[in-house]
Parts: sequence; structure tokens; C-alpha cells
Amino acid sequence: MPGIVREEVVARAEQRGLRCSVRDTDVGLGSIVLRGVDLHDDAGLLRGSLGELEIVGGLFGLATSGLDAIERVEVRGGEVVVDASARRKSPQEAGAGDGGPVRVLPAIAARDVRAVLRDSRGELGSGVVEVRRDPAGGLEIVARDLVLGAGTSESTTIGELRVVASGSVLDRVEARDVVVEVRDREGEDDEGLLARARALRGASDEESGAQEGAGAAAGAFGFLGEAFEGRVQGLTVRRSTADGSRDVLTNLSLDVRRDGADAFRTRGEGAPDHGGRLGWDLRVEPLSLRAVGSIELRDVAVAVVEPLLPDALPLHRSEDARLEGALTIEGAGDALHATGRLAVRDLALQSERIAPAPIAGIALELEGESTFLPEQRRLEIARLRVRSGAAHVDVSGAVEWAPDHYLFDVRAEMPATRCNDAISAIPRDLLQEMAAFSLTGSIGGRIEARVDSRDLDATQLRIRVADGCRFEMVPPLADLSRFDAPFVHRVEEPDGAVFEMTTGPGTPEWTAIADISPFMLHAVLGHEDGGFFRHSGFSPSSIREALVRNLRAGRYVMGGSTISMQLVKNVFLRREKTLARKVQEVLLVWWIESAWPKERILELYLNVIEYGPGVYGIRNAAQHYFGVQPSELSPAQAAYLATILPNPKAYHSHWEQGALPSSWASRVARFIRTLGERERFDATAVDEGVREAESLQFHRGGEPPPVREFAGRTTPLPISGAANEVVWDEALDGMVAEEPVDEYE
Repeated sequence: MPGIVREEVVARAEQRGLRCSVRDTDVGLGSIVLRGVDLHDDAGLLRGSLGELEIVGGLFGLATSGLDAIERVEVRGGEVVVDASARRKSPQEAGAGDGGPVRVLPAIAARDVRAVLRDSRGELGSGVVEVRRDPAGGLEIVARDLVLGAGTSESTTIGELRVVASGSVLDRVEARDVVVEVRDREGEDDEGLLARARALRGASDEESGAQEGAGAAAGAFGFLGEAFEGRVQGLTVRRSTADGSRDVLTNLSLDVRRDGADAFRTRGEGAPDHGGRLGWDLRVEPLSLRAVGSIELRDVAVAVVEPLLPDALPLHRSEDARLEGALTIEGAGDALHATGRLAVRDLALQSERIAPAPIAGIALELEGESTFLPEQRRLEIARLRVRSGAAHVDVSGAVEWAPDHYLFDVRAEMPATRCNDAISAIPRDLLQEMAAFSLTGSIGGRIEARVDSRDLDATQLRIRVADGCRFEMVPPLADLSRFDAPFVHRVEEPDGAVFEMTTGPGTPEWTAIADISPFMLHAVLGHEDGGFFRHSGFSPSSIREALVRNLRAGRYVMGGSTISMQLVKNVFLRREKTLARKVQEVLLVWWIESAWPKERILELYLNVIEYGPGVYGIRNAAQHYFGVQPSELSPAQAAYLATILPNPKAYHSHWEQGALPSSWASRVARFIRTLGERERFDATAVDEGVREAESLQFHRGGEPPPVREFAGRTTPLPISGAANEVVWDEALDGMVAEEPVDEYE
């Protein structure tokens, strides 16, 4: 009897195009149990290895009536693998119908069966399933520990998935403990779970042919009932990068209901980690990639959305920062349009590039509309108002971050704003001591910036500032009266060593600007800050040039500092390259430019800057290198001192070797000629300077001071007096300009 049963099973399987083998057979009066059932089709579409298959029905009925006597079929344990990439056979190829019509069984049950779906790239989904089908056609499938898209960029795991269907349509889908994991796999050939699923559906449609009649009229979602509904509980969205995994959203629930032939309505909310509420109400049309609806955040921790933010954003204790907002979104095709507001409070940042300590208490409000184009990785900002305290900035433009280029094309405008409100908009942790500045009046401005990595030479930077501020109170650190008398200039070297010297009016170390060689003044201005007498402390053209060179090099190779900015760094601030110091530097430059005339700024600068190891101030530099007074510096000597200012410690090797390398002598000569072309030096000074540069001599201690005379003159500058009886005339300032006037008021 067992042998006869096995032969019948194999024969019935072959009628359906399956190869089958059975290890053991138990035959009872009420059922037949098959163990070790292996089956597969010739095309490789289906492969199964079943632990037990029980056919329930009276033995004599099965013997006399065949399949009509089967009451229930139950499968226990085993694995079924479906390879969707295999070519399906047509009914004629499969030989269906050779044994008569294929009868639908009255009841089917399965438990502890592992089901696997594969495509051409490998395993697409797997899970342990239970199946119950009643004689009326009702079907319920429960899958546990379901894994979809393992190893792809969009994998999903589901603790339990329950599917309920009637006839050929789905009525309800429920899922719990769902984790959607998005992996950052830049540069890898990975279509992702959704793309692979769409590819399978497309292949199925091609093989089966276009549907006609009622089936086609039901639309692409005809397999869903008209009252279809779905529910997900315990949803987590996770992002994984090379640095590890972070949960984006947690503990969410959502409902989905069919809303027409090709649309769905989804509502959901959740209490993410760290508190708050997140909710949404969207109408989605998957086939046309359209979505319309709203999203609301109520006291949600920034930690929840942190994985969606740029990795370079140095958040600190993001669980303490909070988001409030409401967005209306409308997506169509490959664009997502968003309108609404978003506010963040108690935001903190921590990075050595920002400040030595965390910058806390940041509060911003954003309101506007923008469009995101994911395929282009482009964000188009139609309007965005960024508010901090009582000040705000209006932003528009576009940002792209494609794999092969980046584009930053943005305009920002601040309307007339009370000066104190503008300062208060900056986090106090960035300002530190500078927070004590108090001003009256108003200030406004506009910045336009365009940077395209595909054409860095076309970089644009325009800055307009309408400054009507007046300083009323300044912090003790910014008290300029201490420079009216002898003061201690203290410098902390990069290695931690401290240099101190007493200088200032009335000290041996100090040289008034009228006693400094005009060749030195012009050389320093020409090398360090050609627009010094025309700008208000900041030079957008210099900043633009530095930006282009740094971006092209991919590292910091050039600064855009003016003389005023360099002075502030030398006498007020520590030598740290942080955003906090840069913000403080801007305030101090603004203050000193409003409080002092240009000649006073230049005078202090020349008297405190470094010219070599332990060599600070123009008097010490003139004596150390050439054994002369600052008023006696020749064109070549002045040009040399100007060329070493960017790195005086490194270039001090020239003095140590006792002579200039030929390459540096040529550099000094070229610089002198440039000063002549820009009408800073006259022709006589240029000729003498070039000749002297070829054999420039350094002074050594103990040697008698050199006695020499030099000819040549310089173009006057707009200051009140100088050596060599040169008259300074502000009206002649335009003669020395070597760059376009910046758009800066």
C-alpha cells in the first residue's frame, strides 16, 4: 500500500510539471502521511523539501474517489524555494491537463515551513510561514521572522506578517515589529529591494501578457480588495553607514486604506525614542509617484532624524534638542514639494573646528517652501525664512550634491535689523566674551554666492552691507585704550611656548607709522591687502580667491584675511582655527574699523606681527635682518620682509644661511616689478630694488650698521605723515588699486 501511494503522488506531481520523491509513507484509515518529500520543476522555478505532508481523508474514499475524497492537506516543516528569475513554462509546455482538470483542494494548512523567494541577484525574501485555507476560498498566511532584501540597500525585517485574502484578492495585511534599514552603499551596484521587486513584477507581466477585460479594468492593484486595509505596528526606520547603524524613527504605527483604483490613504503616528509625537496623513498614488498630505512633529528629539542629516553635522546630545513643525508635501514624479515650518530648540554642536567646548542653546525657526529632486540630489529653495531671536534672514537658491559634482547657488538677505538683535541671533557660546558688545542703530545686508565644482573659476561672491551701527559698550578684551600707552604683547606659540614683549608708544620697541619707510608700507599693503584703504575690514574678492584655491586643492591652502583681520588675530585672539574664533574675529574687526583710522590699524599691525622666531615688530625686524632703522628700509629689504610674512619662521632659514636662495631672490625681484606695475614704486625704486635683490645682504650681530643711501619714491598713501618727506594724500588712493572695488558698503 505505501508503495502504491508513493507512485500515485509522483504521478499526480508530474501532471503539474513537478519531479517528486518521497522517503517514507504511513497509511492509516483516516489519513496518509508522507515524509521527506522533495520536489522541483524542470525550469528551476520551484524547489521544495517538506518534512511531513499529511493528506486527511478516508482511506477507502481516497482509493475509490481520488482527490474528491481529500478533506484537508497539511504540511509540517521543511523549506520551499521559489526562483522568480527562472523562465515560466506555458501550460502547453508544462503538459497541464494530461491527467484531467487540476482541482482546487478544499482546505490547506502549513506550519513551520521556511519559504524563500529568489531573483537573479540572490535571495530576495525568506521567512517561516503558516498557511490556512478554508474550503470557501478564504486564505490566511502568517509569516514570522520575515527578511526582505537581505544585503540590499533597502532591507526589511518583520517580526510577524499576517495576510488575509478571499478568493483572489487581498483583504487585510498586518505587520508588527518591522525594521526598515537603509544602507549607504555609494558606488556599489545595488538596485535595492523596491527596484528588484518592480523588476520581478515587470518580468511576470511580460511573460503572462497584457491583461484584458475585467482583470485589466481592476488596475495594477486589482489583487487588492476594494476595502483593502493594512496596519503596521512597531515600525523602526534605521540607517546604516560605514560608521555603524542609527535608528531614524522608532515605535511608529500606520494604517493604509485603499482610496480609489490606484491610490491609498495612509495615516500614522508614533512616540519616537526620547519622547514627542510624530504624525502624518498622506494620499499616495504609487504608480505615478504622487503623494499629497501633511506631516506633523510635536516635541520630537533631533536624535530621531539625525541619521537623515548630513554626516558632517556635528550634533551634540541630539536627544536633548527638540523639533516642532508642520509640513504640507506634494510629490509628483521625481520631485517632492514641501511647504511649512520647522523650529528647533536646545540644539548643540560639538566639533574642534567650531569651538573647544560645545555650542549649546541654539534655537532656529524655518518657514518656507522648497522642492527636492532625489534623482539629481538637488534642493531648490523657493523661499526660506530663517529666524533666530528677533532677527531673520531670507534665503533662496539651489543646492546640489551629485556624486560627480556639487553646486551651491544661494542668496541670503537680512532686512534692516536692530544691531543688538543681529548680534543676539548668534549663539553666546560662539561669541564668548564678545557677547558683551552693545550697539545702537540698525544693519542689513545681502550675500550672493555661487560655487560649482565643475567650473570653480566662475565662482561668484557678492556682499552688500548697510551698516548703521554704533558701538556703545565693548567687552574688556576689546578695550583699545590699552594701545595708547606701553602694553604687554603676549603670543602663545603653536608648541605652547609663550613670547612676551613690552611695546607701545614711548617704548624702544615701538615705531610710529611716520617713521616707517614708505617702501615697507607699500610692500606690506601690496603683498597682504591691496584694498586696505578702500574696504571696511573685509575683502569679498580676497575671500572668493581663497575659497576657489582651497576648493580646488581640497584643503586649506590660502586665507582671505585682510590686515585688520590679521591684526585682530595677533592682539586679541588665540591661535586656534575654529568657527567661534572667526565669528569673534569678525566682531572685533567691525569694532576696530569703526573706532580707529586706517593709519592707526596699520601702525599697530606693523609693530606687533611676527617676522621670525622671537622677532616681533618692525623695529626688531629691521634691526635683526638688516641692522637698520624702520625708516631706512630700502625697496628690496621692504619687499623681502613682506614676502616672508605668510610663514616667517620657515623663511628665517634664509637669514640663518646668510644669503637668499636664487629662487627667492627672483621672487623678491618679481614682486618689486609688480609693485612698480601697480604704481606703488616709481621706476627708480624698481630698478634699484631689482638690482639689490640679486645680492641682498643680511646683517649679523656685532657688525657695524651699514651706511647707505637709496633713491626712488613711492606713491602717496592716505595717512597723515611719513618718513622721507613723502606727503600722503587720500585723493591719490585710487592710483594704487590693483583689484576691482568690492561690492561692499
